[in-house]
Amino acid sequence: MILKRYLGQGEKLINNFLRTGGKQEIPVRMRKKIREIQELLPRAATTSKELAYSIFWTSQGNSICRYHQKFRGHKQHDGEHTSAAPYTVQGPAYSKSLKGMASPGHMHCGCSIDVVLMEFFFWKTWSVKSTHPDFEKVKEPMRDEVFPARMRSFVVQAYVIGTALELDDLYAIKYGTEYGTDEYTKGVRKRQVENLITILNKKRDHDELHEKWALVKIPDPEFGMGA
Repeated sequence: MILKRYLGQGEKLINNFLRTGGKQEIPVRMRKKIREIQELLPRAATTSKELAYSIFWTSQGNSICRYHQKFRGHKQHDGEHTSAAPYTVQGPAYSKSLKGMASPGHMHCGCSIDVVLMEFFFWKTWSVKSTHPDFEKVKEPMRDEVFPARMRSFVVQAYVIGTALELDDLYAIKYGTEYGTDEYTKGVRKRQVENLITILNKKRDHDELHEKWALVKIPDPEFGMGA
């Protein structure tokens, strides 16, 4: 019943946000509920980057990812090795900056905006099935689970490399429709093919250039040009 009430309010707030180009903000309490309840208003994660990003702004005027909202004590960032986490890439690129300016392209918690928003998209839309025959009809979402910051980077980078899709390619507003419709699926697939063609063309140009320069005879430095 509570979820149904939030759904009705939330749909109106999202529509107003989109209609006004973000000038009519979604209230803090609703943003918090959207970040905490997986099944609540997936449109907030799938419609536009501006809308999705707005959900992560807190009442204190900071942008904080889901991981750092849940694990506020986590302070590790890239380049900071610890005995518990002896890695260079920790997930958050920078240290938290809750009382100052966030680094360009990053939230105040130090995490990449694009990485956080892509994980938000996954969290709101992904589900899994069991390989056990007794549960093969069950589809289960992530619910209250949160990717650890470092693992989140692996998942997002693997998705981008494997699908050739960037964050902006996923938003429904790009295709003039809603997530999950046939028009959306066709639009994303078309964009995916275009991206793959671009990647292949760049690789072909690189290979041709490499082959061209490989045919150039480089003088032996020991004897010089006149030898």
